[in-house]
Amino acid sequence: MDGGYKDFAYAVYKMNTRFYVRSVGIFRLEDGEVLPTKRADFPEIFWCIDGIGSFMLEGKRSLLRPGQVWYYPAGSTHQIACHGKVFHYCWITLDGPDAKILFDGLNLKTGINQSGVCPQHLFRKVRMNIEIPQLEIQLDNLKTAFEILTLASTPERSGNPDLVEQAIRLIEENFQDPALNVEKISTLLNVNRSILSRMFSSSQKITLVQYLSSCRLKKALYLIKQTDTPINQIAELCGYSSHNYFTKVIRRHTGTPPGVLRRLE
Repeated sequence: MDGGYKDFAYAVYKMNTRFYVRSVGIFRLEDGEVLPTKRADFPEIFWCIDGIGSFMLEGKRSLLRPGQVWYYPAGSTHQIACHGKVFHYCWITLDGPDAKILFDGLNLKTGINQSGVCPQHLFRKVRMNIEIPQLEIQLDNLKTAFEILTLASTPERSGNPDLVEQAIRLIEENFQDPALNVEKISTLLNVNRSILSRMFSSSQKITLVQYLSSCRLKKALYLIKQTDTPINQIAELCGYSSHNYFTKVIRRHTGTPPGVLRRLE
């Protein structure tokens, strides 16, 4: 996605726990944009995807680059800017009486941490669910946030060897999006399309396109055979761009169109 943007959300359901996910976002700053200075009473991390970010701490400026995480503890004054053309990053905050203890226990250093490739799919998962006012959803969000923090504090788990695993998770969590394709996956993971395709094929003995197609087909066949979901809704639920294309795919793999296949079950 080109152009600057700020996609973020706050929790609308405050859990009765010692810590909880407060807010999350994915920002893309451009052309030296400077964010308003603020003091925050909660801990926050910033994970660089692309470009360079400028952070101030105790009068000293530091530059955050891809694969690095900046940690501002609770009580910090936030001074953040785009250093140069672009600064693309994810961020997440936690709050609650024991939020500081959680961050300290993971040994996140104030300032820069070498953390590897940003797990954007995890940030997007939290972003997608944070405004749902259900306890079980927010507990799952807390679990995802803990996974993010664990990855941030253990760089050996966050490097390129995990790109294939990240691609698999991204597909399994987002194949319902008809716009999801190899180009979008590689962009979200901040890796060259050809490199990711070769890594995936070598590791999984199947191409990225084939894996994405298999996830959509598997879900579609389940909905056709095992549920009463209207046929005309299944295409949309499984990430097919049109009902006609969905029908062609099912016919190609089963020999019959979706409606006939359901009646045969």
